Order: sequence, then C-alpha cells, then structure tokens
Amino acid sequence: MKKGLFPLIAAVLCALAASCHAAPRLKYPFIPEKLEIAPEERLLIVAPHPDDEALGAGGLLALYGEQCDVLVLTDGAKGHKGVPEDIEKDVRARQFLAEMELVKPRRHIMLGLPDAALWDHKTCLNDFDMSVYTKVFAAECDAHPDHAAACAFVVERLWGMARRGEKVPELYLYEVHKPLGNVSHALDITDVMERKRAFIRCHEDQLPQYCYEQIAADLNSLRASQQNKPGRFFEAYCLVEPDFGTFARALFPDGLPQTPADAAACVKKITVPVLTPEGTRASMTLELHPLLEKPVQRIFAEMADAGFPVDPKITGGFRWSVVQKTGVVSKHAYGLAVDLNWEHNAAVYTPQWTHAPGTDPLSVTPEIAAIWKRHGFDWGGDFPEDSRDPMHFCFTLR
Repeated sequence: MKKGLFPLIAAVLCALAASCHAAPRLKYPFIPEKLEIAPEERLLIVAPHPDDEALGAGGLLALYGEQCDVLVLTDGAKGHKGVPEDIEKDVRARQFLAEMELVKPRRHIMLGLPDAALWDHKTCLNDFDMSVYTKVFAAECDAHPDHAAACAFVVERLWGMARRGEKVPELYLYEVHKPLGNVSHALDITDVMERKRAFIRCHEDQLPQYCYEQIAADLNSLRASQQNKPGRFFEAYCLVEPDFGTFARALFPDGLPQTPADAAACVKKITVPVLTPEGTRASMTLELHPLLEKPVQRIFAEMADAGFPVDPKITGGFRWSVVQKTGVVSKHAYGLAVDLNWEHNAAVYTPQWTHAPGTDPLSVTPEIAAIWKRHGFDWGGDFPEDSRDPMHFCFTLR
C-alpha cells in the first residue's frame, strides 16, 4: 500500500465513524421479521414524488399490487434540472401513469402539489380516509424536505385517528435514498426484482441524472447480505408508532432538543405582518421552527386582512417551558406553537385573564381560529374543557 494512502484512509474512517454516530443505529443481529400480507388486507403506499413508490416499495407493489392504493403527493416538477417546471410536471405524470399500467394497483392518485413545497400543504391528507387500510407505507424522513413532510403528514393523520379512538392501520416506513436506521421487517422480492426494475425504468427522465435503479438494487442486495442470504433481494421496512416522537423525526432529524440552548439553536426569527390594536399596519418578530415561516406569515397576513388586531407585546412563539397540567415539555420549546394576545385569550390555568370573543376585539373567534386550521395548526380553544387554551395554536397535535 502506498504511504500516501494512509491519511486518506484515516480520514475516510473518521468520517464513517462520525456519520455512524449521528445516524440512527441499525440493530444487530439483523434478523427482521418477515413482512406478512394477508389476502384480505388493503394497503396504502404514500410517495412524496412520482418514483419514490417504485424505489422504496416496488417489490411490495410487484407482489401485492392488486391490494394496494398508491398516493403520490407532489407533481415532481423540479425533478429535472434545465427542464421548465410546467413541462416536467406533465412528463412526470405520464411516467407515473406508465408505471401504474405495469403495477395495476387497486387505485392510484396523484395530488399534484408543488414539488419541494410540501410543508406548505400540511392539511393535504385531512380528508383522505385511511380507516379502510390495514397497513400504510410511507417514505422515511431524509434530507429532502418533501420526504420529511410526507412522513410527518401521514403520522399526524394516523395519530389523530388514534386519539379519537378509531382503529388505526399499522404504519411502516420504507427506505428510498438512504438505509433506514432501524429495520423491523423485511420482504423477499428476489422473484419480482426485475418487475421492480421495470417500474423504476418508467421514470426514464430521472435515470440519466441519478443512478436510482442501481441504488435501489444495492440497498435490496445489502438487506439480503445482512441476513446471510447473498444473491437475493429484500426490501426493508420499519414498523413505527404514529405519535409525536415519529412526527418530530421529520422536523428534527438529529433528535428533539433536550436543553434550552439546543432548542434555541433550532428556531428562526420570523417577521410577520400585523394589524395593531391601534388599527395601524406594522410587523413583529416571532421565533419559530424554520419550516413554519411561510404558513405563519400567511396566517398573520390573513388575520390582518380580516381586521383582527394583534398585540406584539402579548404574542409569542418559542420559549422553553413545560405544560402546567402534564409537566411535559411544551411545543413552544420546539418552536412549534404560538400564543396569541394571551391576556385576552385566557386558558383554564390563567383565570386572571379573559376570553370574550365578539366583545373583546383581541379575543380569538372561531373565524380567526379557522385561518390557523387551514394552514395546519390545531387550536387550543378546541381542547377538552379542563385544558382549554384559546390563546394557543400548535403545528402538531398535543
């Protein structure tokens, strides 16, 4: 070995060690359960972009396509550098339809939301009925914001079902661009690997840019080798609970902040327009998670246009605190909540203040709350009577 290679090898090993420390650890020994699909089951595959379903769950679709519904959230219009988005959007749609002709699923839906802007459409699954499914498959959170958003939206939809006491389908994450940190289940797709490759090749304008077909094959081969089954192909899945911990993975890839200092480093100063109590147009600054910037700016603009006054002195976002009733860390501590005109929107734990919608112009009304809800926020005024909190708007369920 040439002497000059030693520093290079050392640097590579250090980088690998650092990446292993930062990423979720794969559990060893690698003995995942077999992913079992009964004939009567109905499955939903949720993909952020047209092609993600083929890359991550193409083998599942090849084996059980007739039991699957495929839901693609965005139009993929930014998927080819140098091609105008209005043209690329149509190309991606045609390629997805070509893939579905091969898959022949029960149903396929393409919502066509703007590529790379999925976080701006947090309510896109609110009216989608997931109660008819036994298993739901969503792409794991990775560096692409649309992948993180799609995962978070599915988690929250199922989380809401659970809180209402409804029967909730099992939720599995599948891997697309990177290996899952933890794997609970695996599916042997050796006999249908060529069909999966054919699904991927339908997205032909993607292949010259990225070696997606090879990446998928390498991942599936790796999952076989880890089980001491060389020469075969397995898709890997992770069964997760639809709860705040899973939702938070989309917002905090390195884990939830554990200290006030860590939390403060995760928020951003966001300028929003307001109509002051004196009736003048102005602006104020809120500290919130960066992903909330656009929706919150739209919300405050809509409130101002509706004539609702906001007092910046008694309105805020980020602060490190715990919920008085439960003692758990507040969503304010993660930059995911806003308290609005708090002295005029008393919670059950702030009897010194008031809440008089219709009488007090600074009190939140159902009409103002509806603006927040349209942008994906929950309102504390809808909380149970013993914890009602009309000043409070949160980007995720409590």
